[in-house]
Amino acid sequence: MVTSESRLAPMGEGLWARTLPDGLMLFGDLDVVSEQSFRRAVSARARRDRGSLVVDVTQLNFLDGRGLAALFGLVEDHVDFSLRVRAGSLVDRVVQISGLEQVIRIERIPA
Repeated sequence: MVTSESRLAPMGEGLWARTLPDGLMLFGDLDVVSEQSFRRAVSARARRDRGSLVVDVTQLNFLDGRGLAALFGLVEDHVDFSLRVRAGSLVDRVVQISGLEQVIRIERIPA
């Protein structure tokens, strides 16, 4: 059975999200094209839920500098969130190199 929570919703060109009980699971690319709509959507969800969110990027195909900037921007906006990444993935390597794990919680899922 497909519920409204299990459907993918567009978050910008090339980026979709599935609503999770504790946050969002992203699919596609978090990049220059989608970063603004992503940041607005996550900020709005955080204001609505008023709790810590999980942004699950285990299914993300691509994360560029602008997508990374959007994640740092959420920190600047005081959004309480953690990032769930697939250990050893390209996204995980970008997160490690960027220093993002110095400012937010990172949950690594085994590959």
